[in-house]
Amino acid sequence: MAIEQDLRHVEDLDRLGFHQVWFGEHHSGGYEVGPSPELMIAAAAQRTSRIELCSVRRVSSCAVASYRFLTTIP
Repeated sequence: MAIEQDLRHVEDLDRLGFHQVWFGEHHSGGYEVGPSPELMIAAAAQRTSRIELCSVRRVSSCAVASYRFLTTIP
């Protein structure tokens, strides 16, 4: 039910002329119920024609800090 509702929202956004919609990982918000972003994008692609379908991965701040530290080491 929640997945179908999300897909209807994407259809509405496409119809209203929005440029992009982003799908997060299934655990990205702690409240979101859904499959992987790739599956949602595939389902949304069947229902839309103009909107860009994007995927986002949430990375913890510790991982970002570690990456920044490691990339500054000469």
